[in-house]
Amino acid sequence: MPESQRPQESKLNSRSRRAVFVLVIALIVAFALPPVVRLNRFRGILEQSMTRSLGRQVAVQAVYLRLLPRPGFHLSGFTVQDDPAFSSEPMLRSDSVAASLRLTSLWRGRMEIASLSLGAPSLNLVRAADGRWNAEAILGRAAQIPSAPTSLRLAESRPRFPYIEAEGGRINFKFGQEKKVFFLQDADFALWLASEDQWSMRLSARPVRSDASLGDTGQLTINGSFQRSPDLRTTPLKLDAVWENAQLGQLTHLVYGRDRGWRGEITAHAIVSGSPAALSFTADARAADFRRYDIAQRDSVTLTVNCEGLFRGIAPAAVNPAPHVLYLQCEAPVGNGGMVLRGQARTSSNYDFDVVVDKLPLSSVAALARHLKRDLPPDLKAGGTLSGSLEFRPAEASGSLVASDLSLRSASGNLLANSVIFALDSERESPSHKMTSAKFSQRAVSSPVLLRMLPVSLLLGGASPLVVSGHAGAADYAVEMKGDADCERLLNLLQTLALPPPPRLALIRHGKIKVDLRTAGSWQGFASPVTTGSLRLLPSAAGGDGVTSAAVP
Repeated sequence: MPESQRPQESKLNSRSRRAVFVLVIALIVAFALPPVVRLNRFRGILEQSMTRSLGRQVAVQAVYLRLLPRPGFHLSGFTVQDDPAFSSEPMLRSDSVAASLRLTSLWRGRMEIASLSLGAPSLNLVRAADGRWNAEAILGRAAQIPSAPTSLRLAESRPRFPYIEAEGGRINFKFGQEKKVFFLQDADFALWLASEDQWSMRLSARPVRSDASLGDTGQLTINGSFQRSPDLRTTPLKLDAVWENAQLGQLTHLVYGRDRGWRGEITAHAIVSGSPAALSFTADARAADFRRYDIAQRDSVTLTVNCEGLFRGIAPAAVNPAPHVLYLQCEAPVGNGGMVLRGQARTSSNYDFDVVVDKLPLSSVAALARHLKRDLPPDLKAGGTLSGSLEFRPAEASGSLVASDLSLRSASGNLLANSVIFALDSERESPSHKMTSAKFSQRAVSSPVLLRMLPVSLLLGGASPLVVSGHAGAADYAVEMKGDADCERLLNLLQTLALPPPPRLALIRHGKIKVDLRTAGSWQGFASPVTTGSLRLLPSAAGGDGVTSAAVP
């Protein structure tokens, strides 16, 4: 190598070593210096700036310099106070906030926030008595501030809207001064300005309640967008929400405060679009392996429902406020038939709904019944279809359903019927129908809306038919049997319908009997039904081998 090149190589090596040394020192400073460099002299300026931007009082306990992974600040004890008209509690609280700066803005001599990362924040969403939310003013203020899109590469006169994110947060809900037991836990949230006039957001959280330990309520994920608007109620928006992996027992505990005893995995998907003043939506829900908690069957039942509708909320302030109204249509297809619900509701006491049942396969009804009612024969099969319509109004409920060509088959026996009619009415149960049993009367509550099974005559080997009727309401149910029957065939019928036989019937076993029985029970808690009434042994009479029936006019 020429002697003239050696000094140049030596200089290059020396410069490289110095560059590496400077880089190492810079890295050491970047890691070691920020935690001890406090910038509290800028705290007041920072608080005032954020207070003006949000329209809420902002407080920060301490401000630290941060160089890695990108230059910025670390804020501790960050709080945003709420409007006193909504709540005296802070609207937002986070012990740790990382604010990253845009490097390109630093070269232009301007400080611009690229992202805000909130660690384990707590957010209180409050709804006032007039329907306003505490977040409306902040969102409206943000819509009026001229900001450039978050992803814009080149800086301009307008500051770019920062990318705001939160991890492991909690979202609480308050109606007036009452804090609800429901809240969102482990909430991950992000908000950014996707284009000139459109924000995008995403939220992933787990719904829980504060008075219970719930672990399988599923994951709620929402992706959406909304546009600038002078009034939040007219803001165009679109939301895509998915609720998945929710266990039905935990979900009922979340809603009602206790496990209602149902099992299954729930998945729901909804798309909402429009504005808060008029929201249209489509939704579908699915309950896989639906069953009662104490029933295990070899087969499984899956329930599905598809809905669409429109919700009209409070109109903008410039328009006379209109009452809330929900228009809804839901379909539950089953085989070649199914059910359809359609109507509208303004309040819980002002509604108008119709239910149409068209050729619903009774085989599917029997399969569902085996997963709902204990002691039904595991081999119970049904044939025929169910059709009709029901109407629900505040003052009355009416309509009827007809089970055509009904057949029930199991090892316990067979039941055939041309038709069985179920009528809906709003009359309470008459005193003559109430049980005299003290055991049941303590818990029986007559339902204001009853689905009655009109009397059906069954030929069970007696001198006269056995007449069966019944009713079911929201709180209780009852089945009545009067007439003559062969004892053994009556036992088979009760076993097929999973109705408890009276003890005396099991002792008689054989012969003809005069029957006057009533079996009644309460839905709540899956309490066992109680059978009361009388049985009278009759002289022996011949009867047929099969069980047949005919509808009574």
